[in-house]
Amino acid sequence: MSALIKPKAPFGRERTTAFNKISQQRVDFVICHRDLSVACVVELDDRTHNSGRSRTKDAERDARLASAGIPTLRFQSRTKPAETAIAQAVQDVVDAAAMVPQGRVEPI
Repeated sequence: MSALIKPKAPFGRERTTAFNKISQQRVDFVICHRDLSVACVVELDDRTHNSGRSRTKDAERDARLASAGIPTLRFQSRTKPAETAIAQAVQDVVDAAAMVPQGRVEPI
């Protein structure tokens, strides 16, 4: 995930701690605008995402991305939505994200 966002802390232990929290995390897909800026992240959740610990980690990842203005769109991997449904969901989340202020991390 550190390829998408970086901590705003300029240096020191605070920055290192924040960077370590994001550097080992991964996302499934990144949807980009035509100018290659990040529009949103798409996550495909399988049954391993059903535990309380996994849901907490997912929520923390989503919050970090959201604080950089990057929304997360989640689909259950066992449910195969139609291409038009995915396209509409991506458009909806991108439109909604245009109103979210940026927080503690910033896009790269």
